[in-house]
Amino acid sequence: MIPLFLQYLGRACYYMGDYAAALATARMVCRSYPNFQTAYRVLTTALGQTGEPAEAQRVMAEALARFGEAFRFLMRPVGMVQEEELPKDREHMLEGYRKAAVLD
Repeated sequence: MIPLFLQYLGRACYYMGDYAAALATARMVCRSYPNFQTAYRVLTTALGQTGEPAEAQRVMAEALARFGEAFRFLMRPVGMVQEEELPKDREHMLEGYRKAAVLD
């Protein structure tokens, strides 16, 4: 359960606008639990918010290589499954993807 709780912490930091803490937490999860997809989403969006689109695109390429195209499913503006329950949180994540230049 450790990666799950850590990614929740990273996501909470992201939602609060503490992108440095979100980056640190997401990087730790990606490093320690490389098959935990959600951390790559937080890492990508936080990199977008901090003006690091090249690094975000590298992380996205790594995630796509590891998880395949299905990784993009939860990045869509509207989908059958959404990780963010609040519309403002969903828009905040989409904003990070856009700034990272990884959203089609």
